[in-house]
Amino acid sequence: MPAPPAIFPGPTTRFRRRRFGVLLALATAGSLLRADPPPVAEISPPLAAQLVPLHAAIDGKDYPAALALSGRLLAAARPDSYDRFVLTEVRAQIFLNQGDLASAGPTLESALQAGEAGHFIAPADRLELLRLLAQTHYQQVMSGTATPTARPAELDRALDCYRQWQAGTGPATTDTALLGASILYQRAVAGGATTPADRTRLQSAIAETDRGLALTVKPTENLLVLKAAALQQLGDDGAAADQLELLVALQPGNPGYWRQLSSIYLNAAAAATDAREIRRLNHRALLTLTRARSHGLLTEPRSTFTLACLYFNLRQYPVAADLLGALRQSNEVPTAELERLGQALAALPPDRPDPSAPVHP
Repeated sequence: MPAPPAIFPGPTTRFRRRRFGVLLALATAGSLLRADPPPVAEISPPLAAQLVPLHAAIDGKDYPAALALSGRLLAAARPDSYDRFVLTEVRAQIFLNQGDLASAGPTLESALQAGEAGHFIAPADRLELLRLLAQTHYQQVMSGTATPTARPAELDRALDCYRQWQAGTGPATTDTALLGASILYQRAVAGGATTPADRTRLQSAIAETDRGLALTVKPTENLLVLKAAALQQLGDDGAAADQLELLVALQPGNPGYWRQLSSIYLNAAAAATDAREIRRLNHRALLTLTRARSHGLLTEPRSTFTLACLYFNLRQYPVAADLLGALRQSNEVPTAELERLGQALAALPPDRPDPSAPVHP
């Protein structure tokens, strides 16, 4: 099974209007700004005067203007000031709104660092930043923004932020489990095709999917996809087939799930040595293809040829011959492969004994 797609939604692109609105209200309240909050968390008058045009630029989606204005204000802000924390967080959100992950990640990190160093950040806002960081670092990998050499470090940071966020948000949900499992899976296979997958991380990814699946009555498709992929990476094709069986029951109109399920059975049959096990796996593959075809899927000539070979291997020779006859009218299956099956059928004596060797699709 190929690596699952980037199924977890990307970082939020919605500007945090509530937080910005509070800042704007405080900045325009005159003496109210200085009456209660501690001095270290006070917006300076120069920044307060610019919050209205900055908000207007963001609200109008004039992001270049918002970045230019916030950049000038940031350059004038003291390194340890509340202004710097606020402006850095605002710029991070603008980058997220633009989909600029390469800029959003470092800026979010700077906002978190500034907020923690100055004790400016409330616990709930810190958790929100950690969530955004986990998603942003993960999405940098999935979108191709991160270079191959940078991917392991990006995923390690994503996992660290995810675990801190999860520790502070209470019981898991299917969405949090999906994010954790996605990060763990991608980190396990980050070495590419030439490097063995990290089995410990794959097992942790499976544990995360199981935790998410336990929270819902109806299985969650994306969690099942991740679990099946991780199980195949571990070489447990039988358990992966169980997950794909759930997926085809959940989404019977998805041809990819049927194809992957049939491939597991076909590959296992080709690798097996016990005659009874080979027959069982061929039968599972045949049933999978016929079930898919009952939904109007996998009806192309290549799948029909695979079906013909399976009928031959299961001694259903008349059915195999009929399918072969129909395939001869098609140019989509190589002639050599059709002839190989045709010769195997022709070599059978009249009483049609079991052939000494199966025909592999």
